[in-house]
This record gives sequence, structure tokens and C-alpha cells, in this order.
Amino acid sequence: MSTQTSKGSGTSYGEAEEEAEEAAEEAAEEADGKAFCDEETSSSKAKQSDLTNKLDKYSVRVEKAAAEQAISTTENQFASLLPAPLKLLTPCCGGTMGTLKTFEFVVPADKKDEFQSGYEKYSSAKTELASM
Repeated sequence: MSTQTSKGSGTSYGEAEEEAEEAAEEAAEEADGKAFCDEETSSSKAKQSDLTNKLDKYSVRVEKAAAEQAISTTENQFASLLPAPLKLLTPCCGGTMGTLKTFEFVVPADKKDEFQSGYEKYSSAKTELASM
């Protein structure tokens, strides 16, 4: 009976069944391909998210290290301006820069502008470090 034709189409029932089976196989292959793509996309997005989180973590570490370095450099740069008797007050005043800011009158006149600029950098680095 596979040689009979369907009404008006000129196709035998056997050929129609074969075409239907081929279409079903193609649909199954496409579904498998889509499932593979979906799985790979999901895996890629998860890996991208993980790498982004790692990058953010390392970026914060780098920024923190840069802020700490700026604070240290500024304190070392201006430590020589601090008179010996005031060095005793550094723990109370928040370090070298805090002591110099509190007792700003001990900064020589020719170093005032340089100190102000350094103190601004120091303050912004301290603020940035505190916000991390």
C-alpha cells in the first residue's frame, strides 16, 4: 500500500511517511543543537561573571595598594618638616601629616604650598582607602 498516492498531491503514502520521519529527525537534531548552544551560552555567561568578579576584586586590591602607597609616600616626603618635639604627638594626631596639619605653623613659608598640595593628596587617599 505504500505505492498509493494521497489525494491530489502526487506523493505516495510511503514517501509522505519518509518525509515526516526526516522532518522529525531534523527537528530533533535542531533541538539537540539548540540545547548544546544554550548549555554553552550558560556556561560562558557563568565563566564571564566569575572572571568579572575576579577582575573587580583585583582592581580593588590595586586601588587600595595605590592609596596606601600615596599615603606612605606623602608622610615620608613631609616627615623631615616635623620638629623633634612634635614627633611625640604623631600617634595622637594621626601620623606625620595629621600632626603637621594640626601644627601647620611649623611648616616653613617656602614649603606651605607644597604641603597644602601634599595634604590634599594625602586626604583624598585616606578618604578613598576608608571607602573601600
